Amino acid sequence: ADLRRRLLEAIEEDVQAFEEVMEAYRLPKDSSERDDAIQNSLIHAADVPLNVARLALEAMRLAEQVARQGNVNAASDGAVGALMGLAAVEGAALNVRVNAVSLSDPDLAARYRHDAEALVEQARQVRDAVIAAAEDRAGITS
Repeated sequence: ADLRRRLLEAIEEDVQAFEEVMEAYRLPKDSSERDDAIQNSLIHAADVPLNVARLALEAMRLAEQVARQGNVNAASDGAVGALMGLAAVEGAALNVRVNAVSLSDPDLAARYRHDAEALVEQARQVRDAVIAAAEDRAGITS
């Protein structure tokens, strides 16, 4: 329930972050505050989906528990949950990369890309483990 609440809160935070980016780009081009406002809003807009990716990975780990230890009839549900979680991680990572590409600090942009890709890699490993566990428990291992 706590994880669900945090993910739902992230939806609102993502909307706010997008609005901040749009407001920053609407500042007059000759404004001395515009560049800083854009960069700060892009950082926030990258932080939000990075957090979503972390939360989705956490949800995937819960799905792994379901597949490994839950009711045997729910093992495939755990695998479906992991697949949905992977889509959330990959989608969030894409949003991180989209925002990072416009950052003026190449080191910061690289850190965001690295962190996002690391989360995707972890999520793919969890997906594989969950599917293997579900297949094993269902007796359909190849």
